[in-house]
Amino acid sequence: DPAAAAFVEGLAAFRESAAHLDRALCWTAAPLVRDPPPRLLWSALGLASPPADAAVLAHLANLANHFEPAVRALDRDRRDRLDLLDVYSALYSHLADAWPRLSPRVRDALPAAAVVPVSLGPNRWTPLAPASRRVFLDLPEGAAKRLAPLVHAVPPPLKARHAHFLATALGVAQTPDAAEYAQLLRRLDAGRRLDPNELAAALRLADLLAAETAETGVPRFDALLPDETGRLRPADALVIDDDPDLRRRLAGLAVAHPRLDDATARRLDVPRLSAVARDALVAPVARRDPDADHRRLADRVRSPAFRDAFRDLVRSYRAYDDRDDDVDLPDRVSAVDPLQTRLLVPDRFLHRRDDRDDLDSPAAFLADGELLVARPRD
Repeated sequence: DPAAAAFVEGLAAFRESAAHLDRALCWTAAPLVRDPPPRLLWSALGLASPPADAAVLAHLANLANHFEPAVRALDRDRRDRLDLLDVYSALYSHLADAWPRLSPRVRDALPAAAVVPVSLGPNRWTPLAPASRRVFLDLPEGAAKRLAPLVHAVPPPLKARHAHFLATALGVAQTPDAAEYAQLLRRLDAGRRLDPNELAAALRLADLLAAETAETGVPRFDALLPDETGRLRPADALVIDDDPDLRRRLAGLAVAHPRLDDATARRLDVPRLSAVARDALVAPVARRDPDADHRRLADRVRSPAFRDAFRDLVRSYRAYDDRDDDVDLPDRVSAVDPLQTRLLVPDRFLHRRDDRDDLDSPAAFLADGELLVARPRD
């Protein structure tokens, strides 16, 4: 076990070993000399301090690939027990000094290696790669707890001492951007309903994505958002259920989760159901000669009093419901045979179709500025 070899009693050449005081840099990659001879003899014996870069890099690779056994081995060392964050602080300090002499291949590979420890809870750690875009120098307020284990912040002691090295050499990003929030949402998509923790994380990610999009004006990256069943769907395939009457008339509709914030939905271009649903005639209109009732209705619709009252009603409706729907006043009134209409929405908002009969027979229908008034057949 290379992770435990340093703390096993045995014999080893000085040139292959490291002094115990340097154990943070290489305990998985070299035997440790617990009681070395006087320091003035180290050069003659081949005992290097600090250890060679190759030993430090091998140790870092062992921590990245065999983290748990490496930490267990460290815990078995009863002499001057090390704190894990102090270990990584020593490693970053050594790498920063060694950076100019490391090969381009090594420097390019380090951001893809799991070289940043993050907390999973009390006394629980795991290393992450900067290139994974799951560890950042900073997270928005409240995000660390609500988004774990999707993303993590660099432990504050390491950020305080090594922020510049982590950002410039290892490629740790300052904070997630809109593209990364969208990518995190895609990672949550497992083709099933989200569990409560995943749903809470998805809603938080949606809020962060919307805020970032509003602040920077960048595109919304085809975000996935939770529907009312807790499954993730493309944002442009969801609607906000703002009209229960319309909702009852539509089966198979993909509706956004009720806990999705209204402002978030607007910023991510999730439309209101009332804005995308429309009644459409399903058969040609058969016009009839108007009778006295229809002529009186036509006169009233064209009267200034009716038109003023209609405009006041529309203004009140917009103020109450925060909408800007265009509603045209009818300029013609026609008598027609009984009407049949069907409520339609674009296909992308339907995740399944229902074969039930959903035809309506309204008493009147407004189409292209013409008010069609149905008359019973004689």
